[in-house]
Amino acid sequence: ISAGRITSNAGALEHKPATSTINCTELKELTSVNELKSLRSQVSPHFLFNSLNTIYGLSIKKAPETPESILSLSQILRYNLEQSTEELASLRNEVDYVKDYIHLQKARLDFPDQLRLVVLGEITNQKVPTLMIIEFLENALKHGNIQSEGAFIYMKITIDNDVMEMICSNSIDIEREHKLDSTGIGLNNIRKRLELLFPSNHNLVVNKKNHEFIVELRLNYV
Repeated sequence: ISAGRITSNAGALEHKPATSTINCTELKELTSVNELKSLRSQVSPHFLFNSLNTIYGLSIKKAPETPESILSLSQILRYNLEQSTEELASLRNEVDYVKDYIHLQKARLDFPDQLRLVVLGEITNQKVPTLMIIEFLENALKHGNIQSEGAFIYMKITIDNDVMEMICSNSIDIEREHKLDSTGIGLNNIRKRLELLFPSNHNLVVNKKNHEFIVELRLNYV
């Protein structure tokens, strides 16, 4: 009987490493999920604040674009709610979301043509991290005074077979840049999300030269 017990215990001991491995894997997956939720939650409040500020400014001026802008914001909020639990979103939906956002921003700009979005290629079933593209645009708006004549924000999204490339460039307002207490949280969050969702299928390059800030992102879908 004692020998049987010893054998049984030995068997239990032999299975412990496997159980430990499973627990470590589950813990890693859980950590990744929680981290993604945390990173995404830091994006939405800033976006909502900017959008409400834009519509508030329009309403003060009693601008005729106010109703359409409210509609754009309602579509944006609906999308936020629908995608709140999703880590990945359709590229098509994300582009439409950015277009609504740009509509809100242009309504308050003295030089609306200085804010441009160009989409080249065919969007099919490509996926991107939820609310990632808008974060690039918000970062550009934060560091560049788009209200100044000659300033610019230019975003180009190109789809070519199984590759999506995005370039977001903006002029830098030197005076504004000095006043900002920038921690780089936005771009750091994007890097972390890409590492979790596209660990070996992305390339993110950030450059700052002269008076221009350029972000280049490449996602490979194969």
